[in-house]
Amino acid sequence: MFFDGFSTTGACPGGGGHNAEGLVFALPHDEPETATAQARWRFCRSCFVMFFDSDGPSGFCQANQERGHDGSASIPYVLPHGVPASPTGQAGWRFCKKCFAMFFPGGASSGCPRGGSHDGSSSFPFVLPHTGESTGATLHVWTDSLRCHSETPGFGSDEPFVLVAIIDLERRNQAGVPPTEVVLYGPLADVDDQENHFFLPFRPFWIRPLAPESAIFLTAILEHDSVNPELTRSLAAGAVQAAATATAGAPRQRIVTEALSAMSGAVAPVEAPVVVNRLVGPPAELRFSPADIARAASGDTARLVLRFSQRGDYSVHYLARRN
Repeated sequence: MFFDGFSTTGACPGGGGHNAEGLVFALPHDEPETATAQARWRFCRSCFVMFFDSDGPSGFCQANQERGHDGSASIPYVLPHGVPASPTGQAGWRFCKKCFAMFFPGGASSGCPRGGSHDGSSSFPFVLPHTGESTGATLHVWTDSLRCHSETPGFGSDEPFVLVAIIDLERRNQAGVPPTEVVLYGPLADVDDQENHFFLPFRPFWIRPLAPESAIFLTAILEHDSVNPELTRSLAAGAVQAAATATAGAPRQRIVTEALSAMSGAVAPVEAPVVVNRLVGPPAELRFSPADIARAASGDTARLVLRFSQRGDYSVHYLARRN
């Protein structure tokens, strides 16, 4: 299994880059480990495979054979095992105890970079969530950059960060509740007036075909004063999920309105005894039009720019482009 979110496709033991086929997987992350979900899975930034990040050795990486896999750019995945297969969960996945990668026995390429075939004899029986076969153009949507037109009030340079909330309308559960997540970009350091800054490394928050009603994207930019941005992301994630649950089955605009209000309340400034966060402006919906989506699907880049200017003045650039 490998991450197919970059312009290059990593390093495959069979030679060259990986070649995507079959299902598009949507793997859980930032969740606690349970008896049927194993933590410590990571994306390797060198070869792009999904690997188990143990306390000891880090496996064998096709692209970096001396050092092993590198999970420093990965979010923490938590992968289900020992549960029934389903229309949206594929069984058969295994951990290779030779190279530490996640692999599918009998797949088109089951060669291990350590030689021979992968060895799944000590693996849990993993069942991995997916969104089905890829249909249409797979689009990458991400927060690309920002421009500071005017810093937020106060001393010193700004340290802004951006949150993007995703409400996935295509994958509602039986109760009609859509899954949600919130992705953090930044914080950036030493941002001054009239400067442009890019968010690196490249990290899409959506990697699937996209239609105007596929999902709701909400976004906010905050100045990092004395708060942990990851804690802020977590608070926003809880608020957005609660709003999505409370509005299950409601019209789209009501879901948007309630989720924006919940997101704003979760990350709003606390003035005393210290300033915790400062929203540069109210959270906003990020919505690509049918024309934007068609442009991205054709191979061009669609760009949306949102301006936040209640405290300070920033423009944030969001891009969409096909794989």
